[in-house]
Amino acid sequence: MMMSNFSNISSIDISGLHEDYEQWPIHFSKALNLPINFSLPSNPAGIIFVGMGGSGSACEFILNWSLVNSKIPLILWKTYDLPHFITKDWIVIAVSLSGNTDETLSALNLSHRLGSYSIGLSSGGKLEEFCHSNSIQHIKIPKLKTPRSSFPYLAIILSRIISEIDEIGVKENEIKDSLKDISSINNDIRINVDFEKNPAKKLASYINLGIPMIYSSSQLWPLSVRFQDSLNENAKLHAFAEQLPESCHNDIESWRKDTLEIYSCIIISSENDFEPIKSRIKFLKEIIHSSGCSIYDVQTQGSNYLGRLFSTIYLLDYASIYVSILRNIDPTPTLNIEKLKENLKQ
Repeated sequence: MMMSNFSNISSIDISGLHEDYEQWPIHFSKALNLPINFSLPSNPAGIIFVGMGGSGSACEFILNWSLVNSKIPLILWKTYDLPHFITKDWIVIAVSLSGNTDETLSALNLSHRLGSYSIGLSSGGKLEEFCHSNSIQHIKIPKLKTPRSSFPYLAIILSRIISEIDEIGVKENEIKDSLKDISSINNDIRINVDFEKNPAKKLASYINLGIPMIYSSSQLWPLSVRFQDSLNENAKLHAFAEQLPESCHNDIESWRKDTLEIYSCIIISSENDFEPIKSRIKFLKEIIHSSGCSIYDVQTQGSNYLGRLFSTIYLLDYASIYVSILRNIDPTPTLNIEKLKENLKQ
């Protein structure tokens, strides 16, 4: 793999977004110790997370982690309304770091009208105002330069809420143990780590060769989706995420020797993947190689499931920053998203 130059990162990343990522271990630790006050009803019928963009991706991480032992349904919702089966026996967790996300505000308003037990998480904005005006619990989230780089606060505070619900069966010590994995990967992917020893820089160089195609199992699906989103927002790059085993029923037919597109194929896997998934990954690799495309393997590592998710998304998110540098693109501005917001205001 060709070595790439990242020494000019400060001149391209004008807002210093990479500095947020450099400090992720510190922010994860602060989030774990941040004083928060909330109460929860006993025996909820289910929990629905409402969130978009970076806020929604944090919800998806915590939902996947929580599903392993949960005795109640957990749902991620990404639009204006709520499902008709949501009643006052459900907990609705509305997450918008800015506090001004239209879809989240709309769903929270409906939740309040239904009489569901609601909690709002934001750094302020309209969501905080709505919660205070309607006696809804609100937890204030520290905001870094962007919602996506504020992931440590969103994910850890959500996990702390979830760990208080007996029916879900997760423990706070799992959260504490996962922080060791964050610190460990930080030593490998920081700016001052040379290319030869930096897996995030190597991955970025590989991705810069073609259109990213990202594969993972359903257990690791939040990693694929988050990585796709981070490449979209940070590197301003189209990316595609596929989930196993579903992609083996459709997507694999697209891998042919006469494929015209140039892809950068990333497969995210874990030693803990189910054996049938491992078999499908092996077959998928054979199909991809036969089409003439190379593959970059990302193997999750960590002390527990949550630690594997956190440490791997740290690697992938940082790689998206490095891709933006290789493309000579400032990762912070999201101009098209801002244009959409202005359009909606009108």
